[in-house]
Amino acid sequence: MGGSVFKGVAWLSISRITIQLYNFITTLYIARVLGPSDYSLAAIGMMVIAFMEKFSELGFGMAIVQKEELSDSELHTIYWCTVLTGMLVSILCYFTAPFMQLYFAKKGVQPIIETLSICLCVQSISIVPFKLMERHLKFKKTAVVEMSSKVTSLTFSILFIYFGFGVWSLVYGQVIRVLTFSILAFVMNPFCPKFTFKFEKIKETIGFGLSVVGLRFAWYGRNQIDLFLGARYLSSWDFGYYSFAFQLVRPFQDIIQGVMSTVSVPVLARSQNSNVFVNETYLKIISYAMLIACPLFVGGAILGEQIIFVALGAKWLPAVPFFKAACLVILLRLLIAPNEDLLLAIGKLSASLKINLAILTFISVIMMFFMPRGAYAMVYSLVASMLFVYLLWTFLLIRNRSISLTVYWINIRGVVQSVLVMAVSVAFFKSILLGADLGYSKMLVGGYAIVIILVGLVMYMLSVMLFDKTLFARVLASKSRSV
Repeated sequence: MGGSVFKGVAWLSISRITIQLYNFITTLYIARVLGPSDYSLAAIGMMVIAFMEKFSELGFGMAIVQKEELSDSELHTIYWCTVLTGMLVSILCYFTAPFMQLYFAKKGVQPIIETLSICLCVQSISIVPFKLMERHLKFKKTAVVEMSSKVTSLTFSILFIYFGFGVWSLVYGQVIRVLTFSILAFVMNPFCPKFTFKFEKIKETIGFGLSVVGLRFAWYGRNQIDLFLGARYLSSWDFGYYSFAFQLVRPFQDIIQGVMSTVSVPVLARSQNSNVFVNETYLKIISYAMLIACPLFVGGAILGEQIIFVALGAKWLPAVPFFKAACLVILLRLLIAPNEDLLLAIGKLSASLKINLAILTFISVIMMFFMPRGAYAMVYSLVASMLFVYLLWTFLLIRNRSISLTVYWINIRGVVQSVLVMAVSVAFFKSILLGADLGYSKMLVGGYAIVIILVGLVMYMLSVMLFDKTLFARVLASKSRSV
């Protein structure tokens, strides 16, 4: 990956780290005001809108990034198609809100979904200009759009909370984010759509787009089926704890997966005819993702009680088991993500769709079986299911790509060994300094937790340097090429 790509990674990383740090601080503040039942309502509304969003653009966004050649007439036709589809899906979402409330059996869901439905229409107008920036690898501009819109949204959410808007603070904040995003997308990449519509120009693109829609439906269902089932069958309080735990962890997934996917898909797509380059880049992406994600989420799972207690207080301690499970689930999803990106980049949409539908079916059956046994049984069955999916999918993919298990293992061995060393060190010092209870003050627990984290970080870095001397060399080499 060359210098321009490394600079893109740097810009995206800086912007998304800034966003998520601000998001984390905002979440901590809001969580002290709202309760689990409030987060339950907001989570259901956001989940429904995110689901409908998968259909609102007909997969044209991915087509803009993936296609090797695009004419002006195609772009203008795609623009009006996305706007029209966004409007129709927005109207559909608004009028089906009462039925959504009946399904989830949670009072107060209907007006939230009705309000958020406007986001689908507004967001559709920014798809073409934003995806054109991604197509041309203008990651600095996309970073500005994402960071500015998210920071604006979070700031207004804090203000709404302060003035007593309750759960609607999260709803209005989301609407403001979409409005800001759409405006900035045009500011950073001026795109003047012409009133032209040539359907024959996009027949092939529509076929590709519909495949993407099916894939996104399967992908979203695979990653969100636990929320759809939990929202229906768990109590408001249990689902509030569950959804909030995942909300705390998911921003870190967005940082890592967002940067990797945004950069890797265009890079792999441009060289998809070179199997050697694609395989080498895939292995690099895997190693980089594991280098960052494994210590972060494994450490979070070990120190779950301390993180929740210090950050949120005893009020949110019932969310600890869900938080620990969320760390492991998100980690496994991140390890699966490069498989998804690889198939998208080389145009294997049908294969990816079949795999994701199979995964969706498998996870749904497992969770439905364990759902009657309670919230804990549900979440731990999800962890076990995701581990099985990661192992099986990775094995089948590298076999198809003619990558031997030995080569794959050598690529990740150093990180795996280093994470094990770190996990043992963190668990050992946790048992010595904190024991099994939280009978200390927040300040003392927080101080000890910082010491444990620093020890774990040092042990991890030393272990990586010992077990995989080439990994840091690859990172430094990428950085030097960008200078």
